[in-house]
Amino acid sequence: IDKKSAILFFELGFIPTPYSIFKNCKKLDNASILEFDGKEIKIFKYWDFLEYANLPKIEKKEDEILEGLEAILKESFKLRMIADVEVGLFLSGGIDSSLLASILSKEYNLKTFTIGFKDKKFNEADIAKKTAKILGTTHTEYYFDIKDMLNLFPKIVEIFDEPFADSSMFPTYLVSHIAAKELKVVLSADGADELFWGYPSNFKNAKRFKKYQKFMFLKPILSLFNNRKIKKKYYMLQKDMFKYKLATRYKIFPDEFSEFFELEDDLKCKDYIECAFLFDYKYFLSDDVLVNVDRNTMANSLEAREPFLDQNIAEF
Repeated sequence: IDKKSAILFFELGFIPTPYSIFKNCKKLDNASILEFDGKEIKIFKYWDFLEYANLPKIEKKEDEILEGLEAILKESFKLRMIADVEVGLFLSGGIDSSLLASILSKEYNLKTFTIGFKDKKFNEADIAKKTAKILGTTHTEYYFDIKDMLNLFPKIVEIFDEPFADSSMFPTYLVSHIAAKELKVVLSADGADELFWGYPSNFKNAKRFKKYQKFMFLKPILSLFNNRKIKKKYYMLQKDMFKYKLATRYKIFPDEFSEFFELEDDLKCKDYIECAFLFDYKYFLSDDVLVNVDRNTMANSLEAREPFLDQNIAEF
């Protein structure tokens, strides 16, 4: 076991690239090529989203932008429907998968799959069911409960190969298992929250970040206290956006873990909200969201395709 990776896991809930839970074993970064000539290893990136994210913003009218975006979205969605077999869709109650289903249902007879929760706080199945009815898809839903989780636990541990703490792995396995009874290929709407700024918590924390800047003078005083709540406020008082993101989203207090914590801050963002979503794109999407979908669909012999993560959409 690699101790540094274990610490990163307990901080983030996943193990970020290039680390892995095993000693002397690294993950290759996305959009990268590893070259070995018998003597030395060279690694280089052939595409980097951050290059596009840091370009100056395009000055265009909203209508013009929407028209251009709609054309790219349609092209990407249709491209993922090309297959020798029928292609289905994971449908949540969110805007992302609903948009995907809405555009494609005009031309294709879709099968859609949803997991519901008996706890109303987490349940989006009702919205998904209404969406499926309006769009005329053949819809399948399954309600998840604690028994499913307990039964799945040994299987999930075997599938993931290294520690992983995103609880959505359980419903993702179940929706993949149900879809695999009827299909070999599904579309999933992952990546839209990162690209289109869909996480409310980032906006909430952006407001806090500005507010906390006014109270930086309190930091030396707060450092004298050992009380956990006060300590938390001490770490929230960060001028550094990267450290603030870690403190708010993952409750990581970087000063304490600096000798272990080696996530690279190469986001080059100018304001907090941009920084927060670029962080999610670089780390959370790659090493949590997509790992979750990949392991669970593959474990059910199901191919998952991600139309929102088309290169052209990301660059646009």
